[in-house]
Amino acid sequence: MLKKKTYLKTHTHFFPEFESYASLYDVKIIFSFRKLEDMMISRYFHIISDKRNRFHQKIKNLDYHEGFKLSLVLKSKNEKITPLHYFYNWILNWKIYLENNRNYLLMNYEELNLSKLNYIKKILNYLDIDKKYHNSIINKINTKNKNNYKLDKQLNLIKPKTLNLFKPITKENLLNPEVENFYKKEIDRIKNENKKK
Repeated sequence: MLKKKTYLKTHTHFFPEFESYASLYDVKIIFSFRKLEDMMISRYFHIISDKRNRFHQKIKNLDYHEGFKLSLVLKSKNEKITPLHYFYNWILNWKIYLENNRNYLLMNYEELNLSKLNYIKKILNYLDIDKKYHNSIINKINTKNKNNYKLDKQLNLIKPKTLNLFKPITKENLLNPEVENFYKKEIDRIKNENKKK
C-alpha cells in the first residue's frame, strides 16, 4: 500500500471504461489540453528528428511546408483515418466527456506558456497541497526545467531544406497561407466525416 502521494502522467485517448477505472481509487485528475495545430507541429518535428519513426523516410527530405502537410494525412495501410483525424477525435471525445463531468481540473497548455507560475499554482490548489510548500515546489520545478524550451525554440532547431537557410522556422512561417488552407480543408473534411457516423 502506497504511503505517500503518487503522480501519474499519461497521454491516452478517451475510452468508455475511464470513469469506472477512475472511481476505483481516490484520485484527482487533471486534464491539460493543447491546441490541435500545435500538437501536429510538434508531431511533425518528432517524425523528422526520429529516424526510427515509420514515416521518417517519406517526410525527411521534403521542404517543411510539404513535409508538415504530408505528416497530417500520411497513414499506414492498416489505419482507417489520418493522424489529424485521429488527434482531432482524441481532443473532441475527451471534451465531450468533460462537459458532463466537472470533477476534474481542466487546463490548457497555452496557460503554461502565458504564466508557468499561475499554471502550477492552479494545480497545487486543486491538489490541496498546503500553501507553505508552494514556494519550495515551484523552485524545484523551475530548477528541473531550466533546459525546457517552448514551441518556437523547438522550431528553430530544424534547418529548412528550402528557402533561406538562415531564416528561422517559426510557427508563423511554417503555417503559410497555403498550409493554413490545407489544414482548414482537412479539418472541414474531418467534421463532415464525423457527422456521417
